[in-house]
Amino acid sequence: MRPRRPRVQADMPGETETLLLKAAGLSEAEPALLAWRGFRERVGEGKESLVERRLLPLALRNLLKLGCPRDSYLVKAYAESFSSNAALLNEAGPALEALHHARIPTMVLKGTALLLAHYRDLGARPMSDPDILVPEARVGEALDVLQAAGWRGDTSRRW
Repeated sequence: MRPRRPRVQADMPGETETLLLKAAGLSEAEPALLAWRGFRERVGEGKESLVERRLLPLALRNLLKLGCPRDSYLVKAYAESFSSNAALLNEAGPALEALHHARIPTMVLKGTALLLAHYRDLGARPMSDPDILVPEARVGEALDVLQAAGWRGDTSRRW
């Protein structure tokens, strides 16, 4: 049996992140709302870390599902996530279509897959980009197809 990897502090959520995770995941209204209020007492509006900011839409979904009062800041974070994700997916559509027409298999990963298959809610999880996997043997062909369709890659990135 392999020895367990020692836990490092970076592996564990901090106090405020834990409160936000509770607000986003607890199944009872009172403890979830208390966790949200505890988070808000410790972290001012607009002062969230990137990790915390990404959890705000999930906190809204859970708190509303539990019948808690609507929080305008969470609603704004959700609306921003929805709008940004809709734009990203709208832009990804033509790329996926071009790859499909070239008969190059694709698989959407991470945030895109979670939004479409698990959450089924475009605002639930902020994304910065859609992740699309193609077979390794066809990466060059996929890049050619995308370039022919007008896409330009980041020349500083190495695949």
